[in-house]
Amino acid sequence: MDTPRPEHTFPEGLLESDEKFRALVEHAVVGIYIIQNGYFTYVNARFADIFGYSRNELIGRSHLELTHPEDRTLAAHNVKKRLSGEKDGIEYTFRGITKNGKIRYIHVYGSVFLYEGERAIIGTLIDETEMVETRKELEKLANYDSMTGLFNRRVFQLEFEHSIALGKQREHRVALIFFDLDNFKRINDSLGHRIGDDILYLVGQKIKDTLHTADLFARIGGDEFAIVVEDFSSVDEISQLVRKIQKKMGENLTVHDMTLRLGQEPLCFLCKKQ
Repeated sequence: MDTPRPEHTFPEGLLESDEKFRALVEHAVVGIYIIQNGYFTYVNARFADIFGYSRNELIGRSHLELTHPEDRTLAAHNVKKRLSGEKDGIEYTFRGITKNGKIRYIHVYGSVFLYEGERAIIGTLIDETEMVETRKELEKLANYDSMTGLFNRRVFQLEFEHSIALGKQREHRVALIFFDLDNFKRINDSLGHRIGDDILYLVGQKIKDTLHTADLFARIGGDEFAIVVEDFSSVDEISQLVRKIQKKMGENLTVHDMTLRLGQEPLCFLCKKQ
C-alpha cells in the first residue's frame, strides 16, 4: 500500500524527473509557493517560516489572509492579471501579516503555469523587512534631529530654499522665525547634558503644538530652532504666532523634578512676494 503524500510536499508530476531540484525547492532560502483557485496548494519551509505558520496550516488558505488589508486589492489585482494572461509574470512588494500579527515587507515574483489542466501561479518571495527598516532608519538619521525628533539643519536648508523658490513662482510670502534659549549653555554646564537634552526635547514639543502641520519646524544646531511658514494670510498672523511662541516659552518647564523658566526672543523675517 502506498504511503499518502503529505499535503505540504511539492505536487507530484512537477519535479519527478529531478529529485535534486525537488530538494533544492524544499530547502530554498527564499519562499516558494503555488496558488491555484485563489488558495495555496504548496509552500516550502522558508515560506512557512516567514509567516510563522506550519506548512500544513497554509495549505488551502487564501493568499489574501497573509496580506495587509491595505494591500489586498493590489495583491488580488496582480493575481488576476497573471491568471487572465494579461501578464505572464509580475514582480512587486506588499506588506504581509504573520500568524502573530506582525507586518513583514515581502518582495514577490510569480508566473503562470498549467497544473492538472488548470492555470496556477508559481512564485518566489523574499522577506525584505530588515532591509526596509534599515532604510527607514537611515532616512530618519539623515532627515531628523535624533535629540528632538524635529527636522535637522540639512532638511531645513533644503526645504527653506524650496519654499523661497515656490513663493517666487506662486507669488506668495514666506516667513522665517528663529529663536534660541536664554542661558542654555549655563544650564547645560551646571545641570548636565542629560537634563539639557531633555530641555531641548520638551521645548521642541511645546513649540510644535502651536504650529500647523504644514509649517516646517527644525532644530538647526545647539539650542537654535527655526520655523518656516508659507503663504500666510497677513503679517498679523505671523505676529500672533510669535506671541504664541513667546507665551509658551514663558511657561514653567518641569525637568527631572526641577522647575525651570526659559526665555527667548524670536527673530522674524518676512520674504516679500516677488
